[in-house]
Amino acid sequence: AAAVQVPPSVHTPKKRRLFGKGSVAPDSSSGHLPLADEIYQLSTWRLLTRLAVLLKPNALVILGAVLFSLVNGAIFPVFGYTMAKTMGVLVSYDGTDVSQYKKDIIKWAFCFVGVGVCSLFANFGEFSLILWSYESLVRRLRCSMIAAVLRQVCSRACVGAHAKRDVGWFDS
Repeated sequence: AAAVQVPPSVHTPKKRRLFGKGSVAPDSSSGHLPLADEIYQLSTWRLLTRLAVLLKPNALVILGAVLFSLVNGAIFPVFGYTMAKTMGVLVSYDGTDVSQYKKDIIKWAFCFVGVGVCSLFANFGEFSLILWSYESLVRRLRCSMIAAVLRQVCSRACVGAHAKRDVGWFDS
């Protein structure tokens, strides 16, 4: 495909800012873009703030995932309690009242089934909501990066005397 040529007088490299500091225009002496660590050093708090802003559209989904994870975390102590009560029933059997023994064992067996069903739904809810949230985050990031690449005008250092508004410069 033929690239659209822009006259040199029209194209003047603009200095763009990335993360608020430093120019991402090519260096005049070497013609290369500065590395990310040369542009800006982000603190941990700044990175977490940026991540929170990116995750804001999915706040309710993440809140649901947190609630499912709380339920999932509460299942293990309940499982331990149920196991201890079942062991208590098994150890305390003296052989006299068989019907009461069967009732207690069946009651704690159904408690185990209830814990298992709760664990199934809590795990499914937690993982599916987290995966859905981060899948949409990755989709938004990919779309914004592709849009940024398509908006860019390649610098003169990449293509020579004339810049072009074509993504074909990636192939060269």
